[in-house]
Amino acid sequence: MKRIIFILLTFVLFVSGGILVNAETLEADLEYIDSAKDIVFCVSWEVETPEVVFISPDGTVLDPNKAVSGTTTVKNEKQLFYIVENAAAGQWRIRYDKKQNPEIDVWVQEYKKGLLIESFTVGPVNGNIINTIFSVSGEENTSYNYKISAIIDHSGREKELLSGTGHVGKEYNVDVNLSRLASYSNYMLKLYVWFNDNGTDYSDFTYSKPFSYHNSSLDNIKGDFQIAVNPELLSLKLSWDNLYWNTENVLVAVFEDDEKEPSFFNEYDANSISSAEFGYGIDAKKVTIEYSVENNGVYSNPIRKEIDLSKFGLAMPQEEARNSIMLPLEYKGYNNQMVNVVVNGYKSELLLNADGSVSITLGDEWNDINVNYVDDNGIVWEILRQVYVDRIAPVLSMTQNYDGMRTEKEKITISGKVDSCEKLLINGTEIKVGKDGGFTSDVSVAEGENKITVVASDALGNESQYSAVVFRGSKALLEHESNASSSDNEGKQVGSLYHKITSPSSYWIMLGVGILCIFVIVYVIIFWRKEDKKDEKK
Repeated sequence: MKRIIFILLTFVLFVSGGILVNAETLEADLEYIDSAKDIVFCVSWEVETPEVVFISPDGTVLDPNKAVSGTTTVKNEKQLFYIVENAAAGQWRIRYDKKQNPEIDVWVQEYKKGLLIESFTVGPVNGNIINTIFSVSGEENTSYNYKISAIIDHSGREKELLSGTGHVGKEYNVDVNLSRLASYSNYMLKLYVWFNDNGTDYSDFTYSKPFSYHNSSLDNIKGDFQIAVNPELLSLKLSWDNLYWNTENVLVAVFEDDEKEPSFFNEYDANSISSAEFGYGIDAKKVTIEYSVENNGVYSNPIRKEIDLSKFGLAMPQEEARNSIMLPLEYKGYNNQMVNVVVNGYKSELLLNADGSVSITLGDEWNDINVNYVDDNGIVWEILRQVYVDRIAPVLSMTQNYDGMRTEKEKITISGKVDSCEKLLINGTEIKVGKDGGFTSDVSVAEGENKITVVASDALGNESQYSAVVFRGSKALLEHESNASSSDNEGKQVGSLYHKITSPSSYWIMLGVGILCIFVIVYVIIFWRKEDKKDEKK
């Protein structure tokens, strides 16, 4: 009741003018009333709640903080409304203490009661009829309009079933015809009452308890729909076809787990829309779809399909790029389930049983992937992916070839350039790479042989590697090795002819020379014998 009163009085606050009560007096005339009527005293302030009482023409003091028959107090942080029913005619006065407020505003307004629905009950459904009983309180001799509508949830669409007029204080018993509704398990009725007085609207509304209704006349109107579930995106896609030629609309309601009110509810024009997509909550374990079609203004009995989200057991890595053409597909809890795998338009099939993992072969660069299957209930489950495969390692080039380098220094400078590099390591230490790809680093070397390893890797883990062995020794040792190396070179030059002759690569040359010598010898012998014969003839 106070909710309605406060709304009305807040309206009064903005449309009515007040008188300013100043700080110089503690009691003042407030309002002269020419005849007995219901009135409301309105007080507003800024800082602190003032103390006020109202004095009737006969001297009776009325305190808003004390309950008195025939009065009502409505109060908030900055306003006070004090309703006095059948206030006596004559001069009314106010006595006050404004406290810390610089000023307070006080005014008087004739009070008219709004409408308040005192009761609204519904009986059991009998065929297509449900009985309702309601009563409304308000100003005596006030008539009002009422409307009863069917709803599915408090914020959803309404379908008006009955309207009429009533009088305050009278109880009404009316039958509501439900035959314009489709069958549904969780309807509610909404009662809305209102009237207008000199441009001001007064209204109230309430809801009935939920009830179930089955419209048997619609049992022969059928329709069906298909469901595709993408658990990774928490999405459902509904599609429908083979509708009757006169189907006007499609109605879809989605329920999560055991909720009575739908988490999603919408109507679609069957002549222009053949599918719809929507989401469900991340914590949902089960989703139920109710689907109805409208023919000749009435919806059919809904088709209900339930989706157990826990039965989905496929998983692929959540990545947009990788450095391998083999993409793992893990599965769990399947019993000889045939799964379709489509990569860039090429389809293959996998038979999955129990738990395990298989690999899907991708191509280089972009891959469009669709993994799907149809369960025993006709529901399509799918995973959609776009994955880029990059197997090209960063291009690594060194400023010089460090392999075989000999030094007497404790540090050497390693430098080079790299392209498309995410991380560069020299002997396991990460090195900063410049914007142009250049890098340089001083590397400590110990006595003897030192292995230098440079590894460049990109964001996907592709690697390029360079390795070198650097020898560190004293200056005398390096000079000795240099001299020894020169002597070895001279020895090799002295014996170079021998080595050339005895080397395996010279065998073919020797063989060719030998054959040539044989031909020369044969030719000489033949030529010599011919010469001898000529001499004998002479």
